[in-house]
Amino acid sequence: MIYLLKLTENDKRILIAIFLLVILVFLLVGLIVNIIRRIMARQGRAVDTYMYDIIKAKVITKPSEFRRIGFLKNFQTLYKKIRLPIILLFISFVICLVRFIVTKELFFTTYFSVDKGIGSLFYQWDWANAEKSTILGIPTIFPAQWPDVLNVPHFEGNFSSITAYISFPFLTVGLILYFGHLLAFISRSIQTRKLSHKVFQKDLSKVINEI
Repeated sequence: MIYLLKLTENDKRILIAIFLLVILVFLLVGLIVNIIRRIMARQGRAVDTYMYDIIKAKVITKPSEFRRIGFLKNFQTLYKKIRLPIILLFISFVICLVRFIVTKELFFTTYFSVDKGIGSLFYQWDWANAEKSTILGIPTIFPAQWPDVLNVPHFEGNFSSITAYISFPFLTVGLILYFGHLLAFISRSIQTRKLSHKVFQKDLSKVINEI
């Protein structure tokens, strides 16, 4: 209580900001985890769909056969789904390759920069030189006030920036789709392994109930 009485108004604002930031981080993490769970559940049900007729026809009689056919169909599904993101990433790669041939600039050196890359499309603040706040005289990593603006979104007309602008949507969408389909592939693989044991599991309770 003594320390709370000694807190200045600035200290209280910083503590409130930290508290809200922590809550926001937890909400974002929870949202991402929930989305991943929904994707995995939906893709897991896809295994039920493409394996149902095979099981019903009693073509498969062993868990190993179930896993083999299930993984084969899983790879076929991945191949069909992943073609679009691969094409998008290839287009982005070709544009970046042309950019490198013309400018001799490596991808990570200027691609995200303000003057020759996509950095010009986003706000940038001078976080590094911002004055750090203190709580009870102890320095923190949080700025005492909002830092100066280093860049306001704008378009650069040079060749490096234009090619970066064109390639960035292909790169972003391609990566999102690629990792999404990869997560779906992993989900189907997990479900396939689970079902390979569950489908052929010998359960005496079912026999007893039938009797």
